[in-house]
Amino acid sequence: MLYITDNGTERQPLVFVPTDNDIDDDGNITVSIGDNFYLDADLNNEDVGTWCVDSETLIFLNQTYNYQMFDPIADPDWYINVVPSGREAHYSEIDWQIICYIITEYKVDGKIYCSVADEDIDITRNGIQLAVWHFTNPDDIEPTCPVDDSDTTVECESGCAIIAEVKDVFDLE
Repeated sequence: MLYITDNGTERQPLVFVPTDNDIDDDGNITVSIGDNFYLDADLNNEDVGTWCVDSETLIFLNQTYNYQMFDPIADPDWYINVVPSGREAHYSEIDWQIICYIITEYKVDGKIYCSVADEDIDITRNGIQLAVWHFTNPDDIEPTCPVDDSDTTVECESGCAIIAEVKDVFDLE
């Protein structure tokens, strides 16, 4: 996970699938809109596809920020003495195993079964991002399926199908 700040102001934390590239533990980051990821990040001249972790913080495109890299699965207390006062509880409640599962298992242009439409649909970058936010900001992001109780020909963004499948895999309600 990349924890991003701008002169001490918390910006959008980002998660990414590890690559074979040797990425520094800290440095500078600039983000732009991605094709196969929500945001493409330039980390000290290394391109990395990323997903936003927190729907409550902002990051601006094409602006340079500082980042620190953390592994929240190996170090679940990474946020202590790092995030602003009052934000610790938010990060302590995130199930990082679920976030890791989402960003490694679901790929843009892959397929997922949507039980409401009763067919396989394309996985979109917005669908993956919505699923991440659902599990990192559950009070803010509760998607409503666009085809639920309506015309089943409406195309779903895939987020609701990903969320349903992840809840099944992790035996959540």
